[in-house]
Amino acid sequence: EDCGWIDDLVLPGNGAQRISPVQKRPTVMSLSVAPNPFNPTTTFVYELREPCWTSLRVYDVQGRLTRQLVNRWQQDGQHVVAFSGESLASGVYFYRLSTQ
Repeated sequence: EDCGWIDDLVLPGNGAQRISPVQKRPTVMSLSVAPNPFNPTTTFVYELREPCWTSLRVYDVQGRLTRQLVNRWQQDGQHVVAFSGESLASGVYFYRLSTQ
């Protein structure tokens, strides 16, 4: 999952040490979904800053996974994923783009 911040880190032991917060550069540089809302198709366009394992999933309003669009290692650069919701019921859907 794409991390943004480590808020606080304490190393265990007798002489516990506190380490300053560290910012991690986001892996995903940009993301757009068009059209949104869609009927029945839409396109996800995202750009990765570095090669990484990428997952793009679509969920219904009850949090159930309806589609796994991407679940693989991808190179850096722009990626385009088409999504058809023709077989899905009308309604609201959420997507999650995560990287590791």
